[in-house]
Amino acid sequence: MAAVRPDRAFADITTLAASPRHPQENPEAVREAAAYISSELDEAGLEAHEIPVTSEGITLPVVWAEIAGESCADKVFVLTGHYDTVAGSPGADDDASGVAAMLETARVLARAEPDASIVVAGLPFEEQGPPYPASRALGEALQGDERTIVGMVSAEMLGYAAPEGQGDDPGDTLLLLGYEGAEGLVETFRAAAATWTSTSEDWGGVEAGTYPPETSFISRSDHLAFYELGVPAAFATDGADYRTPHYHQASDTPDNIVRPFFEGAVTTIVSGTFAMSSLDADGDGTADACGGV
Repeated sequence: MAAVRPDRAFADITTLAASPRHPQENPEAVREAAAYISSELDEAGLEAHEIPVTSEGITLPVVWAEIAGESCADKVFVLTGHYDTVAGSPGADDDASGVAAMLETARVLARAEPDASIVVAGLPFEEQGPPYPASRALGEALQGDERTIVGMVSAEMLGYAAPEGQGDDPGDTLLLLGYEGAEGLVETFRAAAATWTSTSEDWGGVEAGTYPPETSFISRSDHLAFYELGVPAAFATDGADYRTPHYHQASDTPDNIVRPFFEGAVTTIVSGTFAMSSLDADGDGTADACGGV
């Protein structure tokens, strides 16, 4: 965790959020975002791959890379962030923050020799909503290679904390919300955050839980497609419109990212991802991920 550099991840936000990235209105900007993700994965020493996906007449790539597992390479944990935005919003929080955490995870864990494999990916077409075609294309491609996906997390808005939350949101916790069946996943991330993240007045740690699929807010991002493929899935979020006034607005800019909160979120994503690939919670000498889902 000493290798995590939140300043480097914040620089990703600044680069990605230079302009809106709506597939129909800003096709060049959204393609530039995909190219940036690809170049950063290559720079991390990984091989970037692309899966072309067409939605509403626009073709954009899923950009992904793999850190091969040392003990059970056919078992894989998946971490994603989406690089598209709604029209008119530069999307610093939604979701350059998630992509930045994904890229920092790739940089830090590229040489970490995890037990199970780790796939990191930047996805388009999240803002169009269900059925999240890019996420589904990635999941189907991985399962088509006869891999077992042991879990998936969508990093979906990691940059905003408020002194006083709206509604029931306490305002300073990262929410790790999964479908029923993902209890081990969300607890692993919560424990990783408790172990590795520092304390500050703008970082309240991780609040984790699982919910039935009919719960209204649980299906709001790319993890839905993986859940529908039978994978334990969750999303990490700052609460979106329950918390931030900049949600889907032109004001979703890098200067409105709350840096201490974002730093805690990035460390949570990196440490939780590595724990999902290598944790031996039962002490039997084999990573839990290598034993199955």
